[in-house]
Amino acid sequence: MGIDHGLCFHVDAKLRTVMWDFAGEELPAEVLSGCELVVDGIPEPVAALLEREECDALARRAEALLEEPRFPSPRDDYRSYPWPLV
Repeated sequence: MGIDHGLCFHVDAKLRTVMWDFAGEELPAEVLSGCELVVDGIPEPVAALLEREECDALARRAEALLEEPRFPSPRDDYRSYPWPLV
């Protein structure tokens, strides 16, 4: 397993994936539990690796997932597939 730091923790929203099969489906309970933990406070081992702005962005994204507990769908106004690959 791995995390693309420049995509996952960047302060700007960069939702791009080629796995849109899950779009609109409910998030699993374990994902929502993880979101709750992040909203309550980013774990120190993770926070130590991120800038303050990145921690804030992560918390905002976790809150958004708790408010709308579904896998996101691609937006019409944003390139949702890696360019120039597709």
